[in-house]
Amino acid sequence: MPQPGSLTRRSLIRASALGALSLTGAMSLPLQRDVARGRVVEINRGQSRGIPGVLVSNGVEVTPTDADGAYTLPVRDGVFVIKPAHWSLPFDISTGAPSFSYMHRPFGSPPGLAHGGLPPTGGLPDAVDFVLERRHEPKSFSAVMMADPQPANTNEINFLRRAMDKMCAGNEFAFGIVLGDVASDNLSIYDEYQRQSGRLGVPVWHIPGNHDHNTDATDPRFRLETWRASFGPPTYAFEHSGALFIMLDNVRVEPGGYVGAIGPAGLAFVRNLLSFTAPDKLVVVCTHIPLVSSHGDDPSCNTGDADALLHLLAGRKAVSFSGHMHTCEHHYVRTVGEAHHHQIIAALSGSWWSGPFDAHGRPLSVSSDGAPHGWHELSIEGADYHTNFVAARDDTMARVITPGLVDSVASADGLETARVHSVQSGLLVNVFDGGPRTSVYVEIGGERHALRRVHSTDPYTVHLYREAGPSLKYWVQPEASSHLWALDAPVWPDDAQVAARLTIIDEFGRTKIEDVRILLS
Repeated sequence: MPQPGSLTRRSLIRASALGALSLTGAMSLPLQRDVARGRVVEINRGQSRGIPGVLVSNGVEVTPTDADGAYTLPVRDGVFVIKPAHWSLPFDISTGAPSFSYMHRPFGSPPGLAHGGLPPTGGLPDAVDFVLERRHEPKSFSAVMMADPQPANTNEINFLRRAMDKMCAGNEFAFGIVLGDVASDNLSIYDEYQRQSGRLGVPVWHIPGNHDHNTDATDPRFRLETWRASFGPPTYAFEHSGALFIMLDNVRVEPGGYVGAIGPAGLAFVRNLLSFTAPDKLVVVCTHIPLVSSHGDDPSCNTGDADALLHLLAGRKAVSFSGHMHTCEHHYVRTVGEAHHHQIIAALSGSWWSGPFDAHGRPLSVSSDGAPHGWHELSIEGADYHTNFVAARDDTMARVITPGLVDSVASADGLETARVHSVQSGLLVNVFDGGPRTSVYVEIGGERHALRRVHSTDPYTVHLYREAGPSLKYWVQPEASSHLWALDAPVWPDDAQVAARLTIIDEFGRTKIEDVRILLS
């Protein structure tokens, strides 16, 4: 998302988008005639057996393996296997990185990149093989989705570690997905970051964000060399049980900045991949920049060719997720047929690990729309899915804001109750993962009231930022929240606290009921 400094929403990698391709850089690219050959195999008792029908890709073309598990593909930047359902890949238990790709740089990445890149691979190996192992994948499973962990330094790695303490506790995730901005421009942080992601003990799949670029690359084709060395290809896919996950790099460098765009190669990859995908399989698309967002006129916060992607998905059960915004948003995009659900998930770093700080020296990191920093859990059963927001600090699903003095407490039921000067009368509820299909009701003194969704800044967040002082990073500002509900001037009893029942019917039709104490004075 928008972060000033060396990379901003409108001026990211200005140098990368300009400048000529050096001779060394040109030599780093594989030749068009390079063709990768290999097999996808299962190893059993020391013997390898080819696996037929497994998809292999170079990021554009997609081909299935033959009866002996063999494939042939033009190499482009490399090749990768698309993990099929009920098979697993080897992965590095210390980092969570799955072994699914071969990156090809005959002469290595261009020299002079501050954070390094790919070493010279020389000529293509005689065979680029991939190994799979049979593994049953239950119809029902869950995955953890993170966006914008974005540590800038070792201190912020420690904040990340604290958040991951909670994420890893009782972890039963099948895998993890990270939706970009793994770093905050300082790509040397990748090794320390991966020591944290590896704590999940499961494969963790990544796509790059706008802050994951080599800003000193003199050609935009090499803007992700450090990324490739650490995580592999920026666009790829994998299957798990009944779902296909399509991981798309949609950050496109332009003179003076970047925009959201999948591009012709990425769209061709999706088209080719879907030609081999059963029509009843759930398709989950992951990007960094949203397909659509609350910043509707900003090309760096929306994907310019989203309609082309959605036309490819038309008629399929599909959902998409992104990060970038450091907000929580639900959008329903109608192109052809049923509206497509696009969800912008919470930033793990919230307000970029900003203060104010608590008594333990940890930043509150409340996002600009009032949502706590945290992550989402994606649960899938067959072709059905739903998400749950998890706050990194408390088990919180909403904040109740009432008139009175400034205060904020987390009640035993997890809801935050806040009193702020700017609420003159009535009641505000910030449902952190709410959207257009969410309904909110409050029952006070036996009378039930329906709240209306409003487009406004969260007054608690406005106050928090105002009081944070230098502990808040200078670019962080409150933004209008898409998940705020209001009840105008109810008749309050003459008590300091009132017992109330809050009912939230969420985007997926689930009803959540919380008994709360509302602070009135």
